[in-house]
Parts: sequence; structure tokens; C-alpha cells
Amino acid sequence: MGKLDHLWTLQCIDSRERDLRRELETLGIKREIEELEARLAEKHRELLELSRRLQEVQRGIKEGEFAAGENERKQRELEKRLYSGSTSSARELSQMERKMVTLKEEAGDLEEGILALLLEQESLEKEEEGLRAILQELAAELAEKQAVYAREAGELEEELEFLPAEREKLLPGIEEELLLLYQELSASKRGQAVAAVRGDLCLGCRISLPTNIVSLIITNEHLHTCPNCGRILYYLGTK
Repeated sequence: MGKLDHLWTLQCIDSRERDLRRELETLGIKREIEELEARLAEKHRELLELSRRLQEVQRGIKEGEFAAGENERKQRELEKRLYSGSTSSARELSQMERKMVTLKEEAGDLEEGILALLLEQESLEKEEEGLRAILQELAAELAEKQAVYAREAGELEEELEFLPAEREKLLPGIEEELLLLYQELSASKRGQAVAAVRGDLCLGCRISLPTNIVSLIITNEHLHTCPNCGRILYYLGTK
């Protein structure tokens, strides 16, 4: 085994780790989950606003019913005074009659207002029921997709947990200077410090290498870099 074999294996491990992390980030199911979570949050906001309006309507109904009760009480008291014979003044009787007309008009307005609020309450309650059903469906769909994601991500994460230990096993077999060069090139070459060579072709930049360079790298014992892309060359064979 050439001294570059460990370095090539190290890059394979590092590349696989990057691929796994990228795959975790781009799992299609993850985007679906995020969209569902956004829809759920929006529906929860709608439900909150709906509940607030429903509470206002219910409060309005109670206030209207209380005002209607007070109106009815005032009418009874006024009728009692009108027909009790306790008042003989024509002027005072006329005032009480006008007051009775006003109270009845107010009672009619209160009744109409209460009826309108009752109809709105019925409509809001139906809307709330429908919204809660939608929320329940979305929550069930989200739970199902989260279970799928947990399974798919779990398989990727399991492999990710295994890779660091494999990487650590390789490090003692790599010369310190070679490892430093690998790290520098990885940082500047988007993680691809080592370029495979197939035949005379550098697969890092797709150029043909001079014959003398190919002859030197066949055993993977000596460090050589590509004259074009600067990557460490690792010979894979002719096929």
C-alpha cells in the first residue's frame, strides 16, 4: 500500500461526510415538513383571531341581553306608573308616553342587534369547527412526515456517526506534512485536495498528464501535484 492510499481514503471519508450532511439538509421530506409547519402556524393564527372575534361577539350578546332586560324592566315600571292612576298631570303623562315609545324603539334596536350577533356567532362557530378540523388533519400529516424524516435522517445520521472513528484510524498513517497540505488544499479546492488519475487523465481538472508524471505516481508512493489544478495526484489505474 502506497503512502498516499490513506490520504485517498481520508478524502473519500470526508467527501462522504459532506455528501451525507448535504443530503440531510436537502431531504425532500424536510421541505415538506417546513411547509406544513408554516401552514399549521398560519392556521393557528387564524384560529386565534377567530376565537378573539367570537369572544367579542359573545360578550356583545351578553351586554345586549343585559341592556334588553334593563329596557324591559324600565318599560314595566313606566307602564305601572302610567296605569296606576298615581299621576293625573297631562303633561307628565305625555312625557311618560313619549318615554315608553323611545324604550320600545330601543328594545327593537337591541333585539335586532342581538339577533345579528347570534347569527354571527353561529357562523363563527361553524368556521371555528372547520378550522379545528383542518388543524387536526395538518397535525396528523405533519406527524406522519416527521416519522418518515426521522427514519430517513436516522439512517444518514447513523452513518455520519460512524465516519469520525474511521477517519481517526487513518490519521496516524499519514505524514504530518502531507496531512497539512491535504488540509490546505481541501480548504481551497472545495474539499477535493486529491485528484484521481485514470490512465493519464487528471479527473480533478480533466487534463492529460505528461508521461513522466504518470510513471512517477503509479505506485502512489510519491507526492506529486497536478501542474494544472494543483491537487495531489492519486493513481487509480487505466480503467
